[in-house]
Amino acid sequence: MLIDGNCIARLQYENNSKSHLHFDYFLNKLVFRKQELNRFIQSLQEESADPLQDKRVLGSKERNTLFNLIKALCNELSIDPFSRGAATPLQE
Repeated sequence: MLIDGNCIARLQYENNSKSHLHFDYFLNKLVFRKQELNRFIQSLQEESADPLQDKRVLGSKERNTLFNLIKALCNELSIDPFSRGAATPLQE
């Protein structure tokens, strides 16, 4: 039903058989409610806003702790993080 009460489509039986249904108007059309489309668009906008809020500047203590963890992992794998070309073994 449309907002003003008019019928969009009406199911009719073909030859009084329940196995075949067809729409007599807007054949093979998909109808969405405007309210649902707006709700979907709003949910997409809210999802895109969340990752921006998660990004924050690390404090010096946090940054140094992360650097120390990376350095310890590199030492465990015998990778010198300060040598030239160290990024390739780190990616593997």
